[in-house]
Amino acid sequence: MRNKIGLALSFFLLFSCSDAFAKSGATSKIIEYPRLISGADTPEGKIALEVARAAFKSNTPRLCESGDEVRAKVKSVVLCQNSQVEEWHDDAAIETVADKAGFSFVYFQKNKFNARRFVVTQYTHSWRGDMHALNVAPENLSQEEIISVLRVGGAPEPEDTKGVRVLFGESWTGPWIAEKDGTTCGIDTGHPAEPLCNWNIYRIGKDESIATIAFHPQVKNTNSLIPKGPLSEIALLLDSIVGIPKEDQGTLNANGRIHSDVRYLWMDLVYRPWSLGTAYNTKANIERNLIKWSKGSKVYKQQYDRLKVLYPQAEAQLFQHYKTRFGWSDAKCKEGAKRWMDSIYRAHFIFPSDG
Repeated sequence: MRNKIGLALSFFLLFSCSDAFAKSGATSKIIEYPRLISGADTPEGKIALEVARAAFKSNTPRLCESGDEVRAKVKSVVLCQNSQVEEWHDDAAIETVADKAGFSFVYFQKNKFNARRFVVTQYTHSWRGDMHALNVAPENLSQEEIISVLRVGGAPEPEDTKGVRVLFGESWTGPWIAEKDGTTCGIDTGHPAEPLCNWNIYRIGKDESIATIAFHPQVKNTNSLIPKGPLSEIALLLDSIVGIPKEDQGTLNANGRIHSDVRYLWMDLVYRPWSLGTAYNTKANIERNLIKWSKGSKVYKQQYDRLKVLYPQAEAQLFQHYKTRFGWSDAKCKEGAKRWMDSIYRAHFIFPSDG
């Protein structure tokens, strides 16, 4: 009997809180993403938007690493980054030169557009790993001539660039290239740590971005896009619990990595929850360790107790958010809120594994 009463109370809390959140803001207009916020009439922008939509619908948490899924659906993609953070290219459209003049790889677009072609460079930069740049070169230059004026890192620009221009460089993610119906575009997918950041689209004859694709409303701090209420409160509380360690963690920077990763995952939770993967720890292991942690001080105990109160409220709010944003059935919203609230919660903690 006691279990039945507890179950009934849980359902009452879920749906009564959902109703309250629905009344507070469910009538606001939902803007679809991704969307072009500049360059909407350009052919390059339209090509890139098709690519962006496929990336957004993918099951990969970070858009810049969704190339495996995107290229299976969008045939215009000829160069992209895959889930192993490596470059994939279509041999029919891209020619690759490896280990040349300080570069790990140089990718030459085979097709020429307006007497020019894109050239993507990749080189290793010590602790940063691989860095990339998107360049444009005249079609009459040979590969050797192009490579002779390409720059590695902070090397100075040569006096004679032979007409080769750098559209953007020092990028942590590899530029993507798409070709379709006599048009090509270069895509800068942004910094991998920036949550669902804008994509900048480049035309082969233009030195600056000619279109921009957004994946969420334009704000200074993406944390402000977490729905106000228990969800935003539990996000702040979890971030505080992860905290800043007293001792320097060196280049590993475990806590810093968690803060960065979950900041991205919160945006996935709100805008594309299907991409959330499986968290490292089990829920049981996390609870055991949090109970131990909560005994360390009165503040820790208060934070842990507040976490237990907020969790079901945040799950209820997430249910309503999915109902409003996606128009899913109650059953799908309930199952999704339960599963993905668990995923975001567990993503905040790295404790020794159970096994």
